[in-house]
Amino acid sequence: MAGTLSPTNTDFPNQARQAALRTRILLFVLTIAVGLFMFDLFHIRGLMPGGIPFYALLFGGIGIALYLNRSRRYLLSSCVALLTFNSVLFAFALAANVLLPLFILIGVLSLVIVPFSYTVVRWFFVFLSYLMFCFCLFTDFQIFPTDVDPAGRTILFFVTVTTAMFCLVVVLQSYINLNRATESSLEQQRRDLLQVTNDLQTSQDRLRLVIKGSRAGVYEWNVKTNALFVSDEWKHILGFAPHELRDFSIEDLAGLMHPDDVEELQRQINEHFKEKKPFQNESRRRQKNGTYRWIFDSGLSRLDENGNIEVVVGSIIDITDRKNAEIGMIDQNELLKKTNQELDTLVHNASHDLRSPLSSVLGLLTISELAASKEEILAYHGMIRERVQKLDNFVTEVLAYSRNSHHEVISAPVELTSLVREIVEELRYADSNVNIDFSNVEEITIYTDHTRLKTALSNLIGNSIKYSDPNREEPFIKLEASVSGGECMIGIHDNGIGIGAEHLQKVFEMFYRATDNSSGSGLGLFITKEMIEKLGGSIQIQSTPRVGTSVFVRLPTT
Repeated sequence: MAGTLSPTNTDFPNQARQAALRTRILLFVLTIAVGLFMFDLFHIRGLMPGGIPFYALLFGGIGIALYLNRSRRYLLSSCVALLTFNSVLFAFALAANVLLPLFILIGVLSLVIVPFSYTVVRWFFVFLSYLMFCFCLFTDFQIFPTDVDPAGRTILFFVTVTTAMFCLVVVLQSYINLNRATESSLEQQRRDLLQVTNDLQTSQDRLRLVIKGSRAGVYEWNVKTNALFVSDEWKHILGFAPHELRDFSIEDLAGLMHPDDVEELQRQINEHFKEKKPFQNESRRRQKNGTYRWIFDSGLSRLDENGNIEVVVGSIIDITDRKNAEIGMIDQNELLKKTNQELDTLVHNASHDLRSPLSSVLGLLTISELAASKEEILAYHGMIRERVQKLDNFVTEVLAYSRNSHHEVISAPVELTSLVREIVEELRYADSNVNIDFSNVEEITIYTDHTRLKTALSNLIGNSIKYSDPNREEPFIKLEASVSGGECMIGIHDNGIGIGAEHLQKVFEMFYRATDNSSGSGLGLFITKEMIEKLGGSIQIQSTPRVGTSVFVRLPTT
């Protein structure tokens, strides 16, 4: 700072140039001093012998100043030199006024050779030179007597003017060179700064392009102030406009998190603050419209001087499509695993269910060959027909399972009352006394797969007939159907033999039979459930032994 005795950082680049100038001035003064000394030594009526101590002071002071300057003790070197110049000139100027103009030169040198940052010191020596000049000019005081003749005064005047002009020329030329060097340095710095600016702009453009190309949203969380900066792309990912979320905080971000992901995210944040390592997180965040998107969040931290996290910087990208694909692959793998298990079960049980009727048929054919009467043969043929019919039913169910697994759903308008009437007519048995009531089936039209729905309802109504209670005087099956809230509910109720509670959770499994008296294959309810779910619906069953069973089917109407 100006006016102090402390150097500033701006002096350092110029110290070498100023030291070189200081050396040249000292050497020039030394040369002049030697010349004057030789002049006095050979001049009969010069300043000798009274000036000899001052010549010694001048030579010694210049030598010390040169040594200090070489040792980079620039301020001390300047002070020694200026004190020496002023002291010696003061003594000689009292004896010869012709030397007084040199005080002006020393004043100028005070501004030049003292380091630029020591303003007070520079002006001190300027005023010191001026005061000595005034004292010598307005007094007749002499330190030592002298008698300089006119020729000597002419020589002194010549030396004085020459010294002053040469020093001023050296100073001015040095400052011209310094100015040129400074201008050149400033121009180079300007070019370097322009290049750095261009490189920085290019880097920023490249970074902006990379961020835009990667569709990443950038954020910065100031842990100390809890302020959270988010970029426009960050806002865009979550459906916000650039002018929104101005005063955004970490608490506001927590409000956008899916409730199921908050605990895991908090655990990862705590671990990051503990380990201070880069983190990655996948979580769901709520968009402005209320829907959730899967977000991949990655970031790292900047530490303060105490090693504590000061700022967390990171980016987010939308991975909803990738996450849905992963979930789809998981579901597909689960479906494949389920299909393989069902196939294993099907092969294992089909081998038994196919072989058993065929073995019976072969046995009955052998016995029929030994029959003695036509009536016996017809009886055996009837038994064979039952076995073949059972085998045919089993193959039909297997084919239905295969079609449901591999064929696409074909939606079309289905009038429910007509479909139920068609199924009931097909299932009426001549020897069945079960009363089937479908008067509560409303006139409803839904869009679904006709074949799958007919097969499913046929299986359910057929089971109610098959497992009706023979001990009841009035066995019945009641059907109902209604629509509410875009969903069709179909209910099938009977007062048959019912199903035990221990079997209710298993009746939809492949080849499961709830009773040993079952004549079915165990595929009916399994296929029914598969078809209903394929149609986007659900099925539930409620049953009490010796009371009856209720089955509820729910399907979308479109």
